[in-house]
Amino acid sequence: ADVDTAKAVATLATDRDLQTRCNTAEALGSLQAHAEVTVPALTTLLADEDGQTRFNAAYGLARHGAAAAPATDALVRALDDENRYVRNHSAEALEQIGTPEALRALTDFLNVSRWCPITTKDSTF
Repeated sequence: ADVDTAKAVATLATDRDLQTRCNTAEALGSLQAHAEVTVPALTTLLADEDGQTRFNAAYGLARHGAAAAPATDALVRALDDENRYVRNHSAEALEQIGTPEALRALTDFLNVSRWCPITTKDSTF
């Protein structure tokens, strides 16, 4: 797709309709040639009220690899998302970005997440 198409799709990131935003996140994840347009829109969608939209946005940012670096702060915040798939796709995106900042945040996340919150002295497995 050309940059004008990417811009047109990106404008839908703030549409009122939930399905439109969800589908926009999925579409933007596949438009990797225009990261300067798609990454900011995906970053907006990563904070959407809808879990599937956030899932699609995190997955799309992971697909953008290093070009998603401007979304690092938003991805770090998404590591605390209530949706485990959003958390995991955000972690994958940080790995793909690969900057020292992104990898530091990923390492911190992994160090904490390796501990199971339901494991207790009485129930170790």
